Amino acid sequence: MKRILSCLIAISIAASLCSCSSDSNSRKLRITVLDVGQGDGIVLQSPSGHVVVIDGGPGPKEDEPGKSTAGDEVVVPFLQHEGIGTVDVMVLTHPHEDHVTGLLAVLHSERVLSVLDGTVVPLPTEHYKEFLTTILDDNIPYRKVRRGTEINLQDGVTLDCLSPPPTGLPFGADLSNSTINNYSAVFRVNYGSTRILLDGDAQQEAEDNMLNAYGPGFLKADVLKTGHHGSRNASSAEWLDVVRPTFAVISCGRHNLFGHPNKETLDRLSAIRARTFRTDQDGAVTIISDGSSVSVTSFLGRGG
Repeated sequence: MKRILSCLIAISIAASLCSCSSDSNSRKLRITVLDVGQGDGIVLQSPSGHVVVIDGGPGPKEDEPGKSTAGDEVVVPFLQHEGIGTVDVMVLTHPHEDHVTGLLAVLHSERVLSVLDGTVVPLPTEHYKEFLTTILDDNIPYRKVRRGTEINLQDGVTLDCLSPPPTGLPFGADLSNSTINNYSAVFRVNYGSTRILLDGDAQQEAEDNMLNAYGPGFLKADVLKTGHHGSRNASSAEWLDVVRPTFAVISCGRHNLFGHPNKETLDRLSAIRARTFRTDQDGAVTIISDGSSVSVTSFLGRGG
């Protein structure tokens, strides 16, 4: 399956070569963690202009049913601002509403060449069902993603899926938030000697599983997009001691009801001297790599 998936993605990317950028920034990888509120929405732009969208943020609050989703208000406007009309790969890390809902707007407004779905235990929600139905109706190539899947953007950038585990249901089969989070797709983005780890909503159980599956050198990263919005049950001390990021990015909403990011998590990041950015305070956070070094800047002006 991995070979089939790699071929699928390579064919999709080759088909979009004519739309790739060749400006002065063409040798840089850019990953933007968008300020989508209490959720995740990430856009990766490769050196030659290939685009990967990972999650799309939440829908409106329950007391604001008529309001637009984060996809309508943030993700799609960002893609349009960047002149992006084609998404090479769309990734849903897991089917929670704060990750899947905004992707619907992207599917309806952009040309999407392929979709990867990290869902292991499906949630019977309206938005996840619509996500699957839209992909089927639009005849978009679709595959599940598990550990060992590789996305090769054909320009020096690869994404290795580190979780969920390739087989079985090690975190259970119930529909609890914790179970669904632990099956979240986790990606290590590689460009030159630089590494960016995108943890989705993975919690400590998934972190422990990855620690057992990989050697510590493999998991070392320059930047960590922390798991589960900086919650207490993610980014454990053991995980951070191995990953040892120079920068950490937390995607969370202003004054969210969950108290994210948790003080214990912030303290653990401080203990390893990670410079931490938060979308609730810094706005969108952009990670830029030239293949040998990484810089991080925020919409509201912080940088490093």
